[in-house]
Amino acid sequence: MKKKKPIHEVLFAAELKVRQGKIEPAIGMLNRLRSDAVPFELLAKFGGLCRRTGLYHKGLLALTPAVYGKHGKAIPAALKAEFANLLQRRGIVQEAEKILESISELELPEALLYRGFCHVTKWEYRKSIELFKRYLPIASNNYLGLIGEVNLVAAEIAIGLPRAEESLSRVMEKALRLENNRLIANCLDLKAQIEIDQGRHGEAQATLKKAAEALPSDQPVDSLAIKKWMAVNEALRQNSVEPIDHFLRQSHVAVEFELRRSLDFYKLKIQFDQERFDYLYFGTPHPDYRERIVSLLNRSPSSESYVWGDKNSPTQHNLCSLADIEKLGVKLGSELHEIILVLMSDFYQPFRAGRLFSELFQEEILHEDILQQEKFNPSQSPAKVRMLVSRFNERMKEKDTGLVVIQTPQGYQLGTNRPLGLRTAQERKLQKVNGLRAQALDKAMREKSQWTSRELKELLFAAEAELPKLLQNLVVEKKLRRVGHGRAARYLSFP
Repeated sequence: MKKKKPIHEVLFAAELKVRQGKIEPAIGMLNRLRSDAVPFELLAKFGGLCRRTGLYHKGLLALTPAVYGKHGKAIPAALKAEFANLLQRRGIVQEAEKILESISELELPEALLYRGFCHVTKWEYRKSIELFKRYLPIASNNYLGLIGEVNLVAAEIAIGLPRAEESLSRVMEKALRLENNRLIANCLDLKAQIEIDQGRHGEAQATLKKAAEALPSDQPVDSLAIKKWMAVNEALRQNSVEPIDHFLRQSHVAVEFELRRSLDFYKLKIQFDQERFDYLYFGTPHPDYRERIVSLLNRSPSSESYVWGDKNSPTQHNLCSLADIEKLGVKLGSELHEIILVLMSDFYQPFRAGRLFSELFQEEILHEDILQQEKFNPSQSPAKVRMLVSRFNERMKEKDTGLVVIQTPQGYQLGTNRPLGLRTAQERKLQKVNGLRAQALDKAMREKSQWTSRELKELLFAAEAELPKLLQNLVVEKKLRRVGHGRAARYLSFP
């Protein structure tokens, strides 16, 4: 019987494979290890390898008990940071940021780099730039510093800062000295983006060809991105959307949702279409991105709301209307209501279980004067999401609404089993908090004249932390008057 290698030797061998660009053999080595068998002192290394090979769930299974378990051991900053990285890759960004913010940059400078990555996922490039700049002077080594520089330049290009081209030249020289082909390819990709934006299409084509040659053969995502830019460059050169459509047909990019979002923007640059613009605008959850496309295209949405689905169907549900929400058979502010709002916030990217859990269950609440947040558990949280989706689908079937949450290999998304439309507003939070609360309070005032704070909390679907300020505002605005104090207080409507 062949003797098993010690875990530290397996991790060392997997690290060599990753550095050589041989990802599949490394995945095989890591998958043969039991998550609960990795020693505490090797968990940070194991988590980092899982992150770099895409084994996010396996990494979280191993690191969660170490970070959140009651074992009495001091948790190293590197372990917490790798755990946060894995959360961020699964779409649990809010929890990841909270962990990274608890790590001193003096203890682990890379916490700043990883916080920057969190902002990039939300298209908050200006915030990421501030963090990358703070990180660069204190980077732990030249390689990590170079990663920070590449990401800084990428963020500057994303928001159109003119200094990006000069910065990129310096970063490219460092990547060439390190002979790191993947970083060289990333730099060439960024250089091509600048050339495309400046209309230097011949130079961009040559740069992208060099990027493709430099890229390691086992990087399909990066390779697809280069092909995307080749299509965009040719489309802009020809002033035709056909090269982009050809790329979409040939590349089978149904799973590359962010690429499709980006390509819709470039289609609009070439051939503006109001319906496509509205779909892109209302179907993107990032405010900074929406502001950017409005500025670059010098266009605005055609309306303050958008109908998702069949615009001509006689069945239309207005998510800004309390009456319409109640017709769907869901309670205002309930989890079943929340799941509609969350899934309607992004028309492009399906929600993986982690991201959906974060959106639905990680709102901070005040408990004994301490803000608390439900933590993601890789063994239990996805099951909680599945149970909610099952409840939602059962309710929609019972009420015959035509709505259904569909689960695909890429995640959860809202669908229909017959023609209907859903009207959503520009700003989901504004729609939910201001409009619907006002409607709910107005309706309640017609039915009764006084409430306890607990009753108002439920009526207005308020979080524990925001309830005191919300009630105070209602009193100041003379929508309610308070009688009594503390738990004995009652809130009355004006005659």
